[in-house]
Amino acid sequence: MDIVRLQDGDSRASAYCLPTATGAIDIYFELAKAIGPGHLIYGIQFADRVQTGKFKEFSSLQEMATAMLPEFLAHHRDGPICLIGYSFAASLAIELARQLIGLGKSVPLVVIIDREPPSAPFTPFVRVKHFIKYVFPWVIKVATRAVTDTHYRFLYYNKMVHRTSWYKDLPQDHQDYTKRNLAALRNYRFEGVYRNKILLFRSDHGAHPLRCIQGKDYGWGHITGASVDVVNVPGWHFSMMQSPKVVHIANALRLALSDCQLGR
Repeated sequence: MDIVRLQDGDSRASAYCLPTATGAIDIYFELAKAIGPGHLIYGIQFADRVQTGKFKEFSSLQEMATAMLPEFLAHHRDGPICLIGYSFAASLAIELARQLIGLGKSVPLVVIIDREPPSAPFTPFVRVKHFIKYVFPWVIKVATRAVTDTHYRFLYYNKMVHRTSWYKDLPQDHQDYTKRNLAALRNYRFEGVYRNKILLFRSDHGAHPLRCIQGKDYGWGHITGASVDVVNVPGWHFSMMQSPKVVHIANALRLALSDCQLGR
């Protein structure tokens, strides 16, 4: 694991961007740049694995978070901690927050960028309700249009291929590492409570209907017990983290980090 500084600052609270499923943090570069100096922002990456091809296998997100603790605690001595998680890293952030609080650390804010909880914590009743309300109508709509519209069928096929193979250009061992992490995410269940604040940024295009979502906050409040502030931002899952759309996230996050620094 390697902790690198993404933005300089002298704030009392430190923000840490957690690694994506590939173990990297490059998705946060534009965000840190857009936030600008003044807030101390770090990125945590599994550098020894990503850069050398030596990947440590984690059987669960709980195990991954636990493995991060020794170096994290050695790096962060005191002051409030803000954890930032994009996509896969959202669940890793909330799990790391839970473990840090269990060790007596102050984690007043977890930032979740465009990710709903895994479906595993939702009850069968919620899943069936979601299927009837969202999934079944969506499948009928897509199937009907795909049959009648050749152009739409071609575009949708290409979109699905890109969605399921976004890491296909990585070396094979890195692909396998990513697949294991995504499998761990699907099986993740948050156990316990997180009584502080979650700041959820969600794409104004909404979550994919096949994923089990519950309410405006995607169910994060129900699962964790946190107070969830929701901010809708323009763009799709990837474009919202790129310039110029990332400015919308940066502006809101800058204010949240200031509040965290002041202890609000």
